[in-house]
Parts: sequence; structure tokens; C-alpha cells
Amino acid sequence: MNMVNLVINFHQPADWLFAQLADHQRFGEIIGANIKRVKDAPQTDSTKTDGLYNINGSGSVRRIYNVTGNFEEVITQFEPCCFIQYRVSKGSPIKNHLGEMRITATQSGCTLDYQIRFEPKLPVPGWGKLLEVIIAAPLRRGLTDLAKKSRRA
Repeated sequence: MNMVNLVINFHQPADWLFAQLADHQRFGEIIGANIKRVKDAPQTDSTKTDGLYNINGSGSVRRIYNVTGNFEEVITQFEPCCFIQYRVSKGSPIKNHLGEMRITATQSGCTLDYQIRFEPKLPVPGWGKLLEVIIAAPLRRGLTDLAKKSRRA
């Protein structure tokens, strides 16, 4: 099993960071990827925040267009201000994928612990490590830039 793990501190509250990461299009802008929501979350109590329906919540599907091709991810768990879990549901050069974003409040803002676990579809030596680099680079760059901006906001 291959893994990407990023831990980044932000100088904004957890609800601010969650709003940045939960919105599919905004998340795409942060990491420099073209991401579009292709299916809204169903209107259930588990996707409501303060009585408002969140179209990016559990059950929503986003399509990502990047160097590894086009693929889709489905949001499987969505807990406002603290947790987003998703899986690749269509396409992609990986299998057995699980992405998790955990946001924890701190005295100076919040911390993001972002883990992605997967296996490469192709049994080529070194392919999994290369995919780790390809996946981690835009996430690290975009989220680090966002953390720097959070200091000035």
C-alpha cells in the first residue's frame, strides 16, 4: 500500500479551512487542478450544516482532470469543520484508494492531516512511488501556499 501524508498548520479557524477544502471547485483552484462537481450530494441530514444543504457533502461526486488522466471521486464521509473522506470511483491509475482530510483546531488556528492510501493498478516496480510524488506535489504546493496566505488573512 502506498501513502501520501501531509500535515500542515493554518492560522485560520477550522471552519475557514473546511470551507476551502469542501468546495470541489475551490479545492481544485488551491491545488492547481481542474475539478468539477458532477453530482450533488443527496439532501439528507448528514449533509446539512446549520440547517443548510451542502451540495459537496457525502455522496457528491467530483471529476478531476490532471496529468494522470480524468477520474472521479465520491465523498464517502463529510463532517463539517473536521473531516472529509473520499474514494476514487471511476478511472485513475490507482485502486483501493482512500483519501482523508482531518482538521483539528489549535490555539493558533488549525492543523490539516491529509492522508491518501492507494495501490497502483499496474504492477510495475517503482510505479507506486512515482504516483506518490505525482499526487503529493500539487497538494503540498497548493496547501502550503494556502497556509502562508492564512497568516496574512
